[in-house]
Amino acid sequence: MSSVFLKAKTISGTARLLYAIKHNRRQIPEKDGRRRRIDPDLAHLNAHLTGTAAASEVSAYSRARLEAAGIVPRKNAILCIEFVISLPTRHHTELRQFFADATAWLGRRYGGEGNILSADIHYDEAKRHLHVLVMPLINGKLSGSKALGGLADLFRLHQQFGDEVAAKYGLTMLAGRLSTKEKEHLAAAVIRRLHERHSPLLRDETWPSIRDAIHRDPAPFAHDIDMDEVAGQPPPKIAHSGASVPAAKKKGDDRSQDQPRRYRPPARSPKKSSLQPARSVAGKVAKRCTRQGILQPAP
Repeated sequence: MSSVFLKAKTISGTARLLYAIKHNRRQIPEKDGRRRRIDPDLAHLNAHLTGTAAASEVSAYSRARLEAAGIVPRKNAILCIEFVISLPTRHHTELRQFFADATAWLGRRYGGEGNILSADIHYDEAKRHLHVLVMPLINGKLSGSKALGGLADLFRLHQQFGDEVAAKYGLTMLAGRLSTKEKEHLAAAVIRRLHERHSPLLRDETWPSIRDAIHRDPAPFAHDIDMDEVAGQPPPKIAHSGASVPAAKKKGDDRSQDQPRRYRPPARSPKKSSLQPARSVAGKVAKRCTRQGILQPAP
């Protein structure tokens, strides 16, 4: 079963909002498109689900929404939440209908469909994905980051989107929270798959930075190279006290390397009291004073 990748971020300030609109409408400089690995030959396949085609008109619509609500935002106020929803390349589903349902679902969740500034489907990058810009105008107030919430709220967002939208198309949500061992397991699997495919990323001068990003958050990379089945595998079990773990053969050890060794926790040295040196010095001083007659011996 294929997985859906969903991420969200806040956009503050009119300049950043306008750039996001231009990027989604592909009204950006050509050099920015090359840097983002956009294929201009496929740009004609992109589609707009809502909003006008011109980025300036989308920006004007956002200002009109604020003026109608009587809101004068601060310079650094959060004006928009951008959602990105992508699918693996091998999944064959009715993309436009799925993305339309996702857009409507986000509109209902964040104050109504009137808060959807734009929704754009991109076919000109490695993954087919949807960008949705939502103005968090709820109950006449610009909620900003409060509408998006914290990690727990994002986790619930993933769960609800998976249950109410993705499941209807036979899709699951890409795992959001990974434990440390799960993250290590998945990062190693991603790097191994890149080596198996002889990926050009391995020869790129930015590979050290890419590798560090994989170790920090391997889930998006696993999704991008269609490793949903790896993302769902459990990590290797970690032996606890009393369990049998394989041990490497040491010099002079006649046992087979495959023979398990009983795990023993490292011995802890007794904690020394910081008062012991002071007591020993005081005792020596007391003995010397007693011999010199300065102190009387205890009865």
